[in-house]
Amino acid sequence: MEQKFDFEKALERLNEIVKIIESKALPLQEGISLFEEGSLLIKKLEEALSDAEKRIESLIKVEK
Repeated sequence: MEQKFDFEKALERLNEIVKIIESKALPLQEGISLFEEGSLLIKKLEEALSDAEKRIESLIKVEK
């Protein structure tokens, strides 16, 4: 069963990652892991925004 993507939770996690990276010196491996996680979240968030934009554009076209 595929889990539904939760935009708000993903954005919240991304903000947590940014705060962690900005707030303290991290061991190299931990910093890299957080960076990788953040990069994946950004990609998923961008895809979700793009999908939402397409849905809105199609709705606007239908209304015209």
